Amino acid sequence: MSPHGHNHRPISRSRQVFHGMEMGRFFKWAGIALAGLTVALVAFFALVFNWNMLRGVINDRASAASEQDIEIGGNLDVDLSWAPRITAEKITVGNAEWGSAPEMAEIERLVVSVDLCALLGGTVKLPQLEIENARLLLEKDKAGEKANWNFGDNPAAGAVNRTVVPKERASFPEIGRLRIVDSRLVYREPARGIDLEMDVSTARGATEQDDRVKFSGKGEFEKAPFRLSIDAGSIIALRDEDNPYPLDVDIRIGKTAAKLSGSIDRPLDMQGVDVKLRLEGANPAELFPIIGLPVPDLPPYSISGNLLRRGEAWEFRDFAGKVGDSDLKGVLKYAPGDDRPTITADLTSSLLDFEDLGGFVGAAPAETEKTELSEKTERKARRAQPPPKNGETPPETERVLPDTPFDIGRLRAADLDVKFRATRVLAPNLPIDRLTAHLTVKDGLLRFQPLNFGIAAGNVRSQIVLDGSRDVPRVQADLEILHVKLASLMKGTDFADRVAGEFAGRAKLKGRGASTREMLATADGDIAILMNEGRFSKLLLSLASLDVPKSLEGLLFEDDAMRVRCLVGDFKVERGVMRSRALVFDTEEVRVDGEGTVNLGTEQLDLTVLAHPKEASIGARTPIEVGGTFANPEVGPNEAALGARAGAAAALGALLTPLGALLPFIQLGLGEDSNCAALVHNAREKTERKGGGGR
Repeated sequence: MSPHGHNHRPISRSRQVFHGMEMGRFFKWAGIALAGLTVALVAFFALVFNWNMLRGVINDRASAASEQDIEIGGNLDVDLSWAPRITAEKITVGNAEWGSAPEMAEIERLVVSVDLCALLGGTVKLPQLEIENARLLLEKDKAGEKANWNFGDNPAAGAVNRTVVPKERASFPEIGRLRIVDSRLVYREPARGIDLEMDVSTARGATEQDDRVKFSGKGEFEKAPFRLSIDAGSIIALRDEDNPYPLDVDIRIGKTAAKLSGSIDRPLDMQGVDVKLRLEGANPAELFPIIGLPVPDLPPYSISGNLLRRGEAWEFRDFAGKVGDSDLKGVLKYAPGDDRPTITADLTSSLLDFEDLGGFVGAAPAETEKTELSEKTERKARRAQPPPKNGETPPETERVLPDTPFDIGRLRAADLDVKFRATRVLAPNLPIDRLTAHLTVKDGLLRFQPLNFGIAAGNVRSQIVLDGSRDVPRVQADLEILHVKLASLMKGTDFADRVAGEFAGRAKLKGRGASTREMLATADGDIAILMNEGRFSKLLLSLASLDVPKSLEGLLFEDDAMRVRCLVGDFKVERGVMRSRALVFDTEEVRVDGEGTVNLGTEQLDLTVLAHPKEASIGARTPIEVGGTFANPEVGPNEAALGARAGAAAALGALLTPLGALLPFIQLGLGEDSNCAALVHNAREKTERKGGGGR
């Protein structure tokens, strides 16, 4: 009995255990029932809830965040799970106010699943993304300053920008399977004349890592046909920072084609590019509007090498190929600058076809080889046409000097530092055996310092400066000819063993103009040439297509050979006209003196030569006129001058005096006992006695 007088029956331990078990079953079944009810309610909600009721809210929130009009105009459905699957139809994204179309993007159907657990952890993971019948328009404004994919400056728009175009590969949304069907991408950049429309699709690989994204389309670039094909790695490969992103690209713009195959370490900002590049086209000059590389007009080319990018600099390394009939290899580097890019190159050629360099002087690029028959036909056609009268400019078809305008804009587009070496040179009728050049361009000022080549066992050394910073370019040229042997010039012809002699010369000119022809037409300066102890063959006259009168031919040649003691030509150049100061042709039997002009502007010849036999028994000869043009020279007697032979002889003989002024101008490289040295020294003594000290 208890102290209170109540009787209590003790509860057994087994009964307490049984009571606990009953309570556990209750909570278990209650939990199951509650969970089932929740699932049922969620399932019922998912089945009966109309997700389209949320379209307005979603449209408003998305538009505010991106500062673009975004609208889901079709059905919206959600399959709820830990990775809910969202399906939306007829999605439109408004374009910028200045855009060429109302919508930037139109998507007929979008299916995307989102990993909620990853999202709660701060990672955007999309196990599935399907895009059907979409059209995306990417464009810049007419000035090229604004892009429609930049959504705005507010924080929300900035977040959208970072999501759509992240800077780091790992920040790109993680997409498991990407499927794109019947979709198109349009890119427009009016400032560069680009209008491109491409099909976009995906190709499944063995694994998600092996999937590919493909772009293929066509359009226009500066009104030239533009074709582009891209085969890129999967989105998973894009996020993989440990491995380079694979990329294959084929581009064709007009007649220019490029193929790239390789990888990029950082594809989102184009860093770590390492691809094989094959580049070919009809003319390298067509690269200028595409990539801004200032190249002159040259023949068709095909070049392959490694294209690398490190930082802001690009490098085309270990490339090799052909330009026209010339081989070319080397390295080229491109570095952007504040005002203009800087391009450096180190180039070599083991066989250079000299005709391929025509673009450097404004000539048309060589495309086809002229046969010997076609050249003879052209010469006959030129001789058949009447030569222009004195003072008349020959027709354009008769001009020799190129008149293609220099593209000064290209000189100002980039700074250059290019070294070039050719160990073997193929030049029609010119035995050039090597060429060395160093070209620099700085602020539009072009310098060839030097431009040297070996020719006929001698050398030609030159320095050329062209100021392209002016509206009308100006040029200075200094050219020196040393020890050029006539026999070597004729090597490979029937005349090689019938000629002899060594040339030296010098030309210093200044001019201005938009082309080679204009510059020479305005040139001022001096030109001199000298040959010592030579021999000519009569057959050379037929080679030069010159109709020399029989009287002069018989006087000059004996047994088909003419031995030349000395030949000197000295000209003052003023406003494009070469005016002789001394023109002497000295042989054992006769001395021929000449005077006259060569007009570099009209390409006309107007020279008179008079032979002075050294034997008293041979009478004076009729003056010979050398006329015509560079393309069609004419040689014949001047019968009208027959009565004035004595005066002409005295005048022409007096031309020997200025020869003394040649010595400070031209480094003859002749021995003191040579015929030309004696002739020039005698002339110098006459000059000094008259008080003329030189130039």
